[in-house]
Amino acid sequence: VTDEGLITLLSPLTTLSYLDLKHCEAVTDAGLIALASFTSLTSLNVAHCKKVTNEGVRALTSLTSLTSLDLYSCEAVTGEGVRALASLTSLTSLNVACYLEHDMWDWGLSDGDLMALAPLTALTSLHVGGGLRLTDAGLRVMTSLTALTKLSLLRCYSVTDAGLTALM
Repeated sequence: VTDEGLITLLSPLTTLSYLDLKHCEAVTDAGLIALASFTSLTSLNVAHCKKVTNEGVRALTSLTSLTSLDLYSCEAVTGEGVRALASLTSLTSLNVACYLEHDMWDWGLSDGDLMALAPLTALTSLHVGGGLRLTDAGLRVMTSLTALTKLSLLRCYSVTDAGLTALM
């Protein structure tokens, strides 16, 4: 699926609530920008869409009904894009984990990126990846996410037992 194909497909579907574009590697920011007007969208999966960047993610902030967003392995989305999601307070499920094999030590969310997600108090499921950048300090935000029932910390090498204990 390309951006053009996505736009053609979606034009008549004005009440679309669920869209799964996982592995649609030709979808870019233009495709996500086109989605910004689909305010009935509650679930969006763009996992493995390698051409999606922070610009596309910022466009999603108009989707205030969104409850589930999967950005797994969207390698061009950085902490800046993740921080933009803080306004999507209806989110109950968020996956922002990514693993870059070519840059194993300088990838993932930082403490500040995760702390920016504090307003997402409706989250019940959160998947993050931190490499060496996410530490125990970043986990402190989890104490404000009281609805959280599922947490995945993908390769968060700087998170220690003490950090996890502080969540209890």
